[in-house]
Amino acid sequence: MEDSETTKDYYSRIKELVNQMRTYGENIIDKKIVQKVLITCTKKYDSIIFAIEEFKDLEKLTPTEIIGSLEAYEKRLNRQIENTTENEFPSKTNMWSKKLKESGRKTIENFKNQNQNQDKHFENKRIFPPCGICNRKSHLEKDCCLKKNHNIETIKNQGMLKKSAN
Repeated sequence: MEDSETTKDYYSRIKELVNQMRTYGENIIDKKIVQKVLITCTKKYDSIIFAIEEFKDLEKLTPTEIIGSLEAYEKRLNRQIENTTENEFPSKTNMWSKKLKESGRKTIENFKNQNQNQDKHFENKRIFPPCGICNRKSHLEKDCCLKKNHNIETIKNQGMLKKSAN
């Protein structure tokens, strides 16, 4: 296996060689293929090869299982490399959005969502002329809760109404 070669490319190359040898009549067992794969891998696979040799039964292991383990390890390595390069060279937009999230400030998306919610909220609210009973602008005089619940004279005596200039 070469350093620049991926596991998939390596496996396809081995499979092609094994198929050619079998067409010429040579009997190749899976155990021999597994051993060759483990021996010919590069140093970056040493840790996974050690784990495979120690914890798996090499007599029962198939070449596809070995290649599957190597591919999973290769993907994990690539993910780690990508994460380190992103952290070393973060883009300005990623840094900006990360700082905003950490500081608790609102991003543009938050402002857009908030404005949409406010528009929906204000659609349902109406502005009325001041109520003759309580001087609030949230309802008409006929709908005033003070009028419905109490006698107006009692309310005036208790001082619940704002004094209006008559």
